[in-house]
Amino acid sequence: MARNQRISSVDALGDNTIIASLSGWFGEAFPMLWLAKVLGALMGSIVSLAYVMPRGRREALSRLLVGVVTGLIFGGTAGVKLADTMGLLGKISTFEFTLMGATLASLSAWWGLGALQRVLERWSPSDDNPKGGSARET
Repeated sequence: MARNQRISSVDALGDNTIIASLSGWFGEAFPMLWLAKVLGALMGSIVSLAYVMPRGRREALSRLLVGVVTGLIFGGTAGVKLADTMGLLGKISTFEFTLMGATLASLSAWWGLGALQRVLERWSPSDDNPKGGSARET
């Protein structure tokens, strides 16, 4: 091979081959969309932790993981719906509405888990209220 010829990283032995093949299937924006989903999911979880501090490390870790997974799974769909509802679908980039959707999905999952946990704690039997239900009813 001549010295002046360059080998692209896609053609080199194994370098970025997986990303190149996935980009071929899903388009050139594929790696950027995953970056937007990851960033949005992390930011949604972190902002949620700042609003209401968890009671312990286990609760914080579980909410963080659920927020990130939810943001990764539903980020694109939530972003498209949100951008469409707000009339921004043709006005902002795919990266922006994917980031926005992942953040919203992550934040919503975190708040949903927190609300569900507090409802279950309120209605579950405890030492003070062995029958369960609201303390007002006993």
